[in-house]
Amino acid sequence: MPMTVVVLTLVALSGAAAPAGQEVLDRVVSRFNGQIVTMSDLRRCRMLKLLNVSGDTDEAYQRELENRLLILQEASRGGVSDPDAQAVATRRREWEAALGGGPALMERLAKAGMSAEALDSWLANDIRIHAYLDERFRGSPDRPQAVAHWISNLRQRAGLR
Repeated sequence: MPMTVVVLTLVALSGAAAPAGQEVLDRVVSRFNGQIVTMSDLRRCRMLKLLNVSGDTDEAYQRELENRLLILQEASRGGVSDPDAQAVATRRREWEAALGGGPALMERLAKAGMSAEALDSWLANDIRIHAYLDERFRGSPDRPQAVAHWISNLRQRAGLR
Protein backbone atom coordinates (compact mmCIF):
# COMPACT_ATOMS: atom_id res chain seq x y z
CA MET A 1 0.00 0.00 0.00
CA PRO A 2 1.51 3.36 -0.94
CA MET A 3 2.47 5.61 1.96
CA THR A 4 0.08 8.39 0.79
CA VAL A 5 -2.91 6.06 1.05
CA VAL A 6 -1.86 4.96 4.56
CA VAL A 7 -1.52 8.55 5.74
CA LEU A 8 -4.85 9.59 4.19
CA THR A 9 -6.55 6.56 5.74
CA LEU A 10 -5.14 7.40 9.19
CA VAL A 11 -6.22 11.01 8.86
CA ALA A 12 -9.74 9.97 7.84
CA LEU A 13 -10.00 7.47 10.68
CA SER A 14 -8.69 9.90 13.27
CA GLY A 15 -11.45 12.36 12.36
CA ALA A 16 -14.08 9.64 12.57
CA ALA A 17 -12.77 8.48 15.95
CA ALA A 18 -13.01 11.89 17.60
CA PRO A 19 -14.57 11.73 21.05
CA ALA A 20 -18.32 12.19 21.08
CA GLY A 21 -18.04 14.63 23.98
CA GLN A 22 -15.96 17.19 22.09
CA GLU A 23 -16.67 20.74 23.13
CA VAL A 24 -16.75 23.60 20.68
CA LEU A 25 -14.42 26.27 22.07
CA ASP A 26 -15.54 29.06 19.78
CA ARG A 27 -17.56 29.66 16.67
CA VAL A 28 -18.13 32.43 14.18
CA VAL A 29 -21.57 34.00 14.60
CA SER A 30 -21.27 36.73 11.98
CA ARG A 31 -19.16 37.79 8.99
CA PHE A 32 -19.51 41.12 7.20
CA ASN A 33 -17.31 43.75 5.55
CA GLY A 34 -14.20 41.71 6.34
CA GLN A 35 -15.15 41.51 10.03
CA ILE A 36 -15.70 38.35 12.05
CA VAL A 37 -17.71 38.18 15.26
CA THR A 38 -17.23 35.09 17.40
CA MET A 39 -19.06 33.60 20.32
CA SER A 40 -16.08 34.47 22.54
CA ASP A 41 -16.44 38.12 21.48
CA LEU A 42 -20.03 38.05 22.72
CA ARG A 43 -19.07 36.35 26.00
CA ARG A 44 -16.31 38.92 26.58
CA CYS A 45 -18.71 41.82 25.96
CA ARG A 46 -21.22 40.29 28.36
CA MET A 47 -18.68 39.48 31.10
CA LEU A 48 -17.10 42.92 30.98
CA LYS A 49 -20.28 44.87 30.25
CA LEU A 50 -18.64 46.50 27.24
CA LEU A 51 -21.88 47.11 25.36
CA ASN A 52 -25.21 48.61 26.33
CA VAL A 53 -27.80 46.09 25.23
CA SER A 54 -31.52 45.78 25.72
CA GLY A 55 -31.98 42.19 26.83
CA ASP A 56 -29.25 39.85 27.95
CA THR A 57 -29.27 37.57 24.90
CA ASP A 58 -26.57 36.49 22.51
CA GLU A 59 -28.58 38.07 19.69
CA ALA A 60 -28.67 41.44 21.47
CA TYR A 61 -24.91 41.38 22.06
CA GLN A 62 -24.27 40.25 18.49
CA ARG A 63 -26.36 43.08 17.05
CA GLU A 64 -24.71 45.74 19.23
CA LEU A 65 -21.22 44.44 18.46
CA GLU A 66 -21.99 44.41 14.74
CA ASN A 67 -23.33 47.97 15.01
CA ARG A 68 -20.18 49.05 16.86
CA LEU A 69 -17.93 47.57 14.17
CA LEU A 70 -19.97 49.20 11.40
CA ILE A 71 -19.78 52.60 13.11
CA LEU A 72 -16.03 52.24 13.65
CA GLN A 73 -15.57 51.46 9.95
CA GLU A 74 -17.47 54.63 9.08
CA ALA A 75 -15.58 56.67 11.67
CA SER A 76 -12.26 55.50 10.26
CA ARG A 77 -13.21 57.19 6.99
CA GLY A 78 -14.54 60.29 8.75
CA GLY A 79 -11.25 61.53 10.15
CA VAL A 80 -12.04 61.22 13.85
CA SER A 81 -8.84 61.82 15.77
CA ASP A 82 -7.45 59.50 18.43
CA PRO A 83 -8.48 60.43 21.95
CA ASP A 84 -5.74 61.55 24.30
CA ALA A 85 -4.54 59.38 27.18
CA GLN A 86 -6.44 61.50 29.72
CA ALA A 87 -9.75 60.92 27.94
CA VAL A 88 -9.11 57.16 27.82
CA ALA A 89 -8.15 57.13 31.52
CA THR A 90 -11.36 58.98 32.38
CA ARG A 91 -13.43 56.53 30.31
CA ARG A 92 -11.66 53.63 32.03
CA ARG A 93 -12.51 55.00 35.48
CA GLU A 94 -16.16 55.27 34.40
CA TRP A 95 -16.10 51.66 33.17
CA GLU A 96 -14.43 50.43 36.36
CA ALA A 97 -16.96 52.28 38.54
CA ALA A 98 -19.84 50.74 36.58
CA LEU A 99 -18.47 47.26 37.34
CA GLY A 100 -17.80 47.97 40.99
CA GLY A 101 -14.03 48.43 40.72
CA GLY A 102 -11.69 46.64 43.08
CA PRO A 103 -9.00 44.01 42.59
CA ALA A 104 -11.45 41.42 41.23
CA LEU A 105 -11.84 43.56 38.13
CA MET A 106 -8.40 42.68 36.74
CA GLU A 107 -9.13 39.00 37.40
CA ARG A 108 -12.41 39.37 35.53
CA LEU A 109 -10.57 41.01 32.65
CA ALA A 110 -8.11 38.11 32.49
CA LYS A 111 -10.91 35.54 32.69
CA ALA A 112 -12.60 37.26 29.76
CA GLY A 113 -9.36 36.96 27.77
CA MET A 114 -8.75 40.68 27.43
CA SER A 115 -5.57 42.51 28.26
CA ALA A 116 -5.47 45.94 29.86
CA GLU A 117 -4.13 47.31 26.56
CA ALA A 118 -7.00 45.77 24.60
CA LEU A 119 -9.46 47.25 27.10
CA ASP A 120 -7.90 50.70 26.66
CA SER A 121 -8.17 50.30 22.90
CA TRP A 122 -11.85 49.34 23.27
CA LEU A 123 -12.49 52.35 25.49
CA ALA A 124 -10.65 54.65 23.08
CA ASN A 125 -12.97 53.35 20.37
CA ASP A 126 -15.94 54.20 22.61
CA ILE A 127 -14.69 57.78 22.63
CA ARG A 128 -14.15 57.76 18.84
CA ILE A 129 -17.69 56.48 18.29
CA HIS A 130 -19.22 59.19 20.47
CA ALA A 131 -17.15 61.91 18.77
CA TYR A 132 -18.09 60.62 15.31
CA LEU A 133 -21.80 60.44 16.14
CA ASP A 134 -21.70 63.90 17.72
CA GLU A 135 -20.11 65.30 14.59
CA ARG A 136 -22.27 63.42 12.10
CA PHE A 137 -25.59 64.08 13.81
CA ARG A 138 -24.94 67.56 15.19
CA GLY A 139 -28.10 69.59 14.88
CA SER A 140 -30.30 66.59 14.12
CA PRO A 141 -33.77 67.33 15.53
CA ASP A 142 -34.38 63.68 16.47
CA ARG A 143 -30.92 62.29 16.95
CA PRO A 144 -31.86 58.82 18.30
CA GLN A 145 -34.13 58.17 15.32
CA ALA A 146 -31.60 59.57 12.85
CA VAL A 147 -28.83 57.36 14.30
CA ALA A 148 -31.09 54.29 14.26
CA HIS A 149 -32.03 54.91 10.62
CA TRP A 150 -28.38 55.41 9.65
CA ILE A 151 -27.31 52.20 11.44
CA SER A 152 -30.15 50.34 9.73
CA ASN A 153 -28.76 51.51 6.37
CA LEU A 154 -25.23 50.44 7.38
CA ARG A 155 -26.54 47.00 8.35
CA GLN A 156 -28.41 46.69 5.08
CA ARG A 157 -25.30 47.62 3.03
CA ALA A 158 -23.30 45.05 5.00
CA GLY A 159 -25.89 42.35 4.35
CA LEU A 160 -26.96 42.14 7.99
CA ARG A 161 -30.59 41.83 9.04
